[in-house]
Parts: sequence; C-alpha cells; structure tokens
Amino acid sequence: MRIWYPAEGNARPARSRQDWRQALRRVAGIAHPDSAPHELPIADGTARFPLLIYFPGWPGTRIENYGLINELASQGFIVAGVLYPAESDEPMDYSSEAAYRRTQQVGTARVHSRASDAIALIDCLARLAGDRAAPLAVRIDLSRIGIVGFSLGGAVAAEASTLDPRIRAVVNIDGRHWGRALERGVSQPYLFIGEELLLPTEAQLKSKDPNLRFNAIEDHHDYSQLAINLRRHGGMQVVVSGALHAHFTDGAARAWRTAGRRVLEILHAYVPAFFRQTLRSEPSPLLLPGAQPFAEARLQVWTP
Repeated sequence: MRIWYPAEGNARPARSRQDWRQALRRVAGIAHPDSAPHELPIADGTARFPLLIYFPGWPGTRIENYGLINELASQGFIVAGVLYPAESDEPMDYSSEAAYRRTQQVGTARVHSRASDAIALIDCLARLAGDRAAPLAVRIDLSRIGIVGFSLGGAVAAEASTLDPRIRAVVNIDGRHWGRALERGVSQPYLFIGEELLLPTEAQLKSKDPNLRFNAIEDHHDYSQLAINLRRHGGMQVVVSGALHAHFTDGAARAWRTAGRRVLEILHAYVPAFFRQTLRSEPSPLLLPGAQPFAEARLQVWTP
C-alpha cells in the first residue's frame, strides 16, 4: 500500500540540482512517478480527511493514475493505493471456450480476493486510528470512505462496496463488473466513467474468432446488467465519445495526440467532483442532470 495525502502548503524542502533533474524525468515519464526524494509533512491542523482506496487493473503491479491520485490528494483526500507482486499475474485469455471459462473463474476469484483486501485495509487503518504515534492514521476520517479503480480495479471497487457498508462512494474507471456487483449492482452512490459501451452485434456474438466472440459475450452480459443495476439502485454514468481504454491512464498524457489528454482532463474533473459531492456534501454543477461542460462527455443520472 502507498499513501498520498494533503501536504503542508508552506513546506518547501530544499532540492539539489540532481533532485530537480529527477523531478523533470518524472514529469517526462522516464522515472517512477512516485520516487520523490523528499516527503512533505501532512497539512497543519486537526481536520480529518476522507479516505479513498485505489485499485489498479488486471495484473495489479502498477498504478495507472498517479495524476488523478495527486489531484485527489490536492483537493483534501487521503488516497491509499494497493499494489500486488508480479508473480500474481495470469493474463486474461479468450482464445477458446475453455480459456474463457478459466478467465471467468480467475477473474471472479481475483476481484473477490482484492475486494476483501480493501476491507482488510480499512480494518487496519481503523486499528491505527487511535494511535497517536501514527500521525497520518489519526487524520483519516473513516466515516467517509470512497473507493476507485481502473479496469479490473473498477470491478474490485464495485465488488468491495457490496461487502462493506463503510464504503460510501464508488468510482469505476472503464472496468467491467464481476461477482456480486455484476449480478446485484452497487447500492452506494456510484459513478461509472468510460468509453462508449455499444452492445455487441449478432455477428460479433457468433463470430468464428473466439477472441472476438467471447469478448462480445462478456460485454453483452456486463453492459446489459450495468443498465439494469443503474436503474435499480441509481447512479451516474459518464460516457466519453472517442475514448479508448488506455486513454483513462497516465500514459495518455504522454501521447502525441490530444484525444487522450482530453480524456484525462475529463476524468480529473468528474472523479474529484463526485467524491467531493458524496463524501464532503459539496454539490457540483458538473454532476447535475443535463450538464455537459465537455462536448465529448455525456452524463446520465439515475435515481433509485
């Protein structure tokens, strides 16, 4: 687990020329983006900050949204990012019916296991909350917990919310749904943000190409259930036209094309606004039905 937090604004640690060179390399995407040579003290005061938990995609070995996490921390949230060792990886495989069934089995188990990790993380921080020797833990407001994830991490976020009512707000960034969240939906305030979800055609569902066919079968069930569950429980969906899956990651900021950077701009606007509204009771005009500040983004709002 790695933690980002609101830092003391007046703290300006001295940096050597080498430090600045490292910082420039991080901006250019050359070095690891959280390898800062200095740590800043947590913001002054006694105010407690809402907790957000971030889960990465399928392998879980790297965080894809440092930019979003830094944006959330700068807006008054403590963010805990979860990472997994490389040896835990087993790629998704849709090359045959047997491989597809195996991917379903592994995916469902992985999502449930990582959702359980989210609960364990909350329990751990709750145990530390009264420990004055843990200055960061005592600044976490465990009555205001949100969870967010990209790709499979979005499925983990949705699934974790079905396991623990302490999670009060959920964001799924362009991920499918697995397990209980797929079949029953998310009852907490829910934001799904991603690319255009087009139901597969009959030709795709019956394609002789197994990769195309089994992906289409999975998409058809996921998209259909998402629509049912949003009507059942309420929630928000932001569809970004022209977006690709990879556009919802930091890599889009380094792309030559502007489309990816525009998607990141939209992502960095909607996700903090959603968490400010749901966890800090700060209504956002961005989330009002009919609002469309970005020409590429379409917001739909359902009430239970």
